[in-house]
Amino acid sequence: MPLTGLLFEVPTGAIADIYGRKFSVLLGYAIEGIGYLSLFFIQDFYAVLLAFAIIGFGTTFSSGAKEAWITDLIKGKKGKYLKDYLV
Repeated sequence: MPLTGLLFEVPTGAIADIYGRKFSVLLGYAIEGIGYLSLFFIQDFYAVLLAFAIIGFGTTFSSGAKEAWITDLIKGKKGKYLKDYLV
């Protein structure tokens, strides 16, 4: 998973900028779900490695987009929610 994160973090971040953060997060969760679901059906070691690569690929779609999406939501409230969270 770290290797796929290293390779795909920047390109998937660009997808979040182009198509929107919500789309990127939902797509990432869907890809991760496919990877986790495939773990129930595979028995080969290399297939497990591929499943974890798919999970890592899905994680790159949602990793930075989640924080940016939350920041966008908070920004309109002038930090009220953030202040409530920190205090």
